[in-house]
Amino acid sequence: MTPLHVLIVGAGPTGLSLAAELARFGIRYRLIESSPEPARFSEALAVQARTLEQFERYGIADEAVERGLKISRAVIYSEHTSLLDLSFDKIHSRYPYLLTLPQSETERLLIEHLKDSGGVVERGVTLASFEQSGDSVDATLLHADGHFEQIRADWLVGCDGAHSGVRHQAGIPFNGNSVEHEFFLGDVHLSGYNVPGDEIRLYMNKGNVVFIGRLSESVYRLIIALHRDEHTKTDASEAPEPPAGDLTLADFQCAVAEHADPSMILSDPEWITRFNVNQRKAAKYRSGRVFLAGDASDVHSPVAGQGMNTGIQDAANLGWKLAAVVRGAPPALLDTYDEERGRVGDALLSITSRGLAAATSDNAAFETIRDLILKWVGGLSYVQEMACGFVSEIAIDYRHSSLSRDHGNWSHLEAGDRAPDAQYIDADNQTVRLHERLARPEHLLLMLHVSDKERTNMKGAWAEDQILALHPYQDEKLAQYYCSSGKPTLYAIRPDGYIGFRGGIGDIHALVAYAHEVGACRQEKPAPSLAMV
Repeated sequence: MTPLHVLIVGAGPTGLSLAAELARFGIRYRLIESSPEPARFSEALAVQARTLEQFERYGIADEAVERGLKISRAVIYSEHTSLLDLSFDKIHSRYPYLLTLPQSETERLLIEHLKDSGGVVERGVTLASFEQSGDSVDATLLHADGHFEQIRADWLVGCDGAHSGVRHQAGIPFNGNSVEHEFFLGDVHLSGYNVPGDEIRLYMNKGNVVFIGRLSESVYRLIIALHRDEHTKTDASEAPEPPAGDLTLADFQCAVAEHADPSMILSDPEWITRFNVNQRKAAKYRSGRVFLAGDASDVHSPVAGQGMNTGIQDAANLGWKLAAVVRGAPPALLDTYDEERGRVGDALLSITSRGLAAATSDNAAFETIRDLILKWVGGLSYVQEMACGFVSEIAIDYRHSSLSRDHGNWSHLEAGDRAPDAQYIDADNQTVRLHERLARPEHLLLMLHVSDKERTNMKGAWAEDQILALHPYQDEKLAQYYCSSGKPTLYAIRPDGYIGFRGGIGDIHALVAYAHEVGACRQEKPAPSLAMV
């Protein structure tokens, strides 16, 4: 059998991102996909700021932005009246916008990146079965020509979608329910004097919802949710009657005219489909040597644009941990994947399910209260900040994780928070962005307000070859985010861009213990080094 570290099942955005993460660390993987070709249609629409920050580590963020369309705001309407205008410029990132990019383009970017790093997607290959033992997973693969292949891997990751065969074979329950609404999804040409520009719109009307987001000059993504007993109330002069049977463009036109804006004219659909919305989450994201990621672990309403992005962040979290354990870190590190991402899944499922229930409620009293609250609080700055943080996924944190070690030290950031971008001066006296530095597959030790004597003592606590750079910061943002008090502060930043440790000079022994736990110190097998800036 071919020695293999990780077998990835499913080559959608989640599986492709996990392969990219493992490739950064030089981990041997195979990526199999039963579909003979990549996605043809734009199933997922939104690429959020946190995902673009991850793509920056792969070197593909700029190209993604070039291929996509920047959306600057979101507007929510109820009964044709604007309630909330959310500006994405409050996203604290290099990418203060939502990027609309067809899933097919996102996958193409990731596939091109994998090819550049020597990777390949094995298409037409299905996971027939697997068994796991104490130290490996034995899998049987079925190839398109009908022959079977036996392989052994250290770990198996199911990135194979909502109907995950990996999850099913692992016997992991997928708990939740189906939403009792009729959903349409499609990309169509849209014209009229009031079509959206650089904003996305969400129309709520008597429990029915129409989402419209721009994909290109004239093509728009439409997501429509209707009560199953909903019947059009428009006459023939306003919109055509929705025909029975197969879904047609007339169904979309009727819904838009009734529940959004009758001035909008739909034409030339690129693709349309009915779909069901499930709100489900796997009972656990790990079973022995088997992991779940992306839609295999949780699914929810697509309106918030979180699904694909959440899967890509699953890959970022799991990838460096698998690499660390393969290279000698304690295996218990992998338990924190379920702990951290499972908590994110719980929160996301709760927010999206409640949001969808609120948007689709046809209770007149509830609608009135909902609209009053939205109009009242929607303009508050901190509410807009929170909303932008949720939508962009910038606000996701792991503060409550057992892996986050916080010893205080007078800064707004805590262990478990995303590491904000800022600038510093490198060894060549060049100005470098912190997120650029995170492109290297290693942990990063950030030292602020540390004296020369303290730096010398720090060198004594770390092997010389673990120190990549040691320079003072010269950027106001770095001081503002990381150490506004001016006191000596240490941050260990994980390879996925989250702060794992925060403390002071007196916490050096705790920092050393943390570094061994996450594989940042030298192991018997080569491990990512802990660099200093």
